[in-house]
Amino acid sequence: MNCIIVYSTFPSKEDAVNISRTLLEEQLAAGANIIQAESMFRWQGKIEQRAEWAVFFQAEHRFFKRIERRIKQLHPDTVPQIVMWRIRDGYTPFLQWILDETVRPVEKRERKEKNREYLKKKVELSKGKKTDGSK
Repeated sequence: MNCIIVYSTFPSKEDAVNISRTLLEEQLAAGANIIQAESMFRWQGKIEQRAEWAVFFQAEHRFFKRIERRIKQLHPDTVPQIVMWRIRDGYTPFLQWILDETVRPVEKRERKEKNREYLKKKVELSKGKKTDGSK
């Protein structure tokens, strides 16, 4: 199985919850564990310290770039922490659950979208319209 953990931190619980909910609703992640953390890091030449909210997302590997892109779109920080670890081994029913909650629904939704596009083009062609924009 090709499961991963995506780890990111957020400056507020509200950001962590809202972004987690978005990834779950979009079925890019099967689950999200949200944990309060105290972080220290170097930023622009200074040592910073702040309370943050760490999130561990469970997902399928092929969705990593989509998850990364979505977090970057929604995250309030300039350079959000987004890292991914491959799960090399784990409890098989849990790993299967990750796939059941992400891969299958997303593939089904994408198939439906492709079918809708195909049917739309087919209808346009049957009415004598060209689908490439030419007259």
